[in-house]
Amino acid sequence: MQFFSEISPNAATAQSSMRKIWDGLGLARAAACVFAAMIVAGCSDSASVANGTGSNAGETELASITFVKSDGTPLARGVAHTWYMTERDMELVSVDTLDGDGKMEIDATLSGLHLVEACSGDSLSAMDWINFGDSTLQTTLVASASTSLKGVVTQNGNGAKGAAVKILDKTATTDDNGNFEVSGIPEGQHFAFVEDTLGTRVFQVHAVAGSAVEAVNSIDLDADPFILAEDFEQWETRRSLLGRTFGEGWWFVLTDSTLGGGSRLLNEPGQENLFVKDSDKGYAMHLVYDLDEETDGRFGVAGFALGDDFENHKSFAFFDLSDASAISFDAKGSGELFLQLTLRDSTGEKKFVKSEPIELTDGWARYTVATEELAEDLTAVNSINFVVENDAEFYLDNIKIEGISPSKWPGLGKNF
Repeated sequence: MQFFSEISPNAATAQSSMRKIWDGLGLARAAACVFAAMIVAGCSDSASVANGTGSNAGETELASITFVKSDGTPLARGVAHTWYMTERDMELVSVDTLDGDGKMEIDATLSGLHLVEACSGDSLSAMDWINFGDSTLQTTLVASASTSLKGVVTQNGNGAKGAAVKILDKTATTDDNGNFEVSGIPEGQHFAFVEDTLGTRVFQVHAVAGSAVEAVNSIDLDADPFILAEDFEQWETRRSLLGRTFGEGWWFVLTDSTLGGGSRLLNEPGQENLFVKDSDKGYAMHLVYDLDEETDGRFGVAGFALGDDFENHKSFAFFDLSDASAISFDAKGSGELFLQLTLRDSTGEKKFVKSEPIELTDGWARYTVATEELAEDLTAVNSINFVVENDAEFYLDNIKIEGISPSKWPGLGKNF
């Protein structure tokens, strides 16, 4: 799997080496762990996938989801909802009652990403985005205590009174100061559809259960549409925020040392060294690269895959960003930073494009790279990377894909 041919003359060697690793591991998920392990040790997933072993080996199972409680007992007879996100709403596709084992079969007539959510009254709930195109899926979701989500809606710098905020099938109305609260929903990333006099907009919001710090979601009706790809505030897994919401989306950190070069990341290994809490930004990624001047094509990279770019993988390999106007992010530090995209061109070949160099400063600044600067065709983007070619230290936060509404993301995934 070739990631950085544009900045390294030895990338063909890297591609050959990476493919040997992929062949040896046999699973795209395991391959993603190779990247993720450079950030934190190990690779885990809450989902369990059937592997064809046991008493039913060789039999064909219908794709299904099993919901269990934290102690492993089934969420028997719970109620499951299947949702499809449109531009203006979460559309309820079906309502099912889980069987005695907490299981529901996936409707084989549906395709694409759907949100599946199950609850037992208002006390326990779980949800996840599921690719209904995977006919072999056997996964387990663990239900936890349902929670509430608080937020504030603003417009023209003031609280927006009387705005309707809908999350799943629950609706709240903002008070005089624009505040709202929605109760009895699963923990995790949600999409708030906000209706006011100008129409309906969708925003990414987050519900946290049992947190000592109350999370308040800020919704600005004056903001242009965007997708928040990462803010580093929740880092329970190695996935990007997009990945934690929709699946895939693994972060990776690389240097030319993977090709035999002498460059290295000074603050590895260990998650505790890569993330810092900043008084202005909350949590941010912190990276210090020592690049070897004797290495031709030297580089250091931190990036995240939008999908798994493997021809035998059933999930999405890349995403269509042709409607994106820009990619923006907050950064500070020293040295030069490049934004780079990994994509497929019209012939199916890999292509790597990067921005003009960005000179970092000691203070936080917002950087916006217009997509027209990167490429004309962004219909098949696999990863978004932050690249250095000389010694550099930088802090990174609040990565956004501008110009695309979050409601469109489930429909942008592509396979080979």
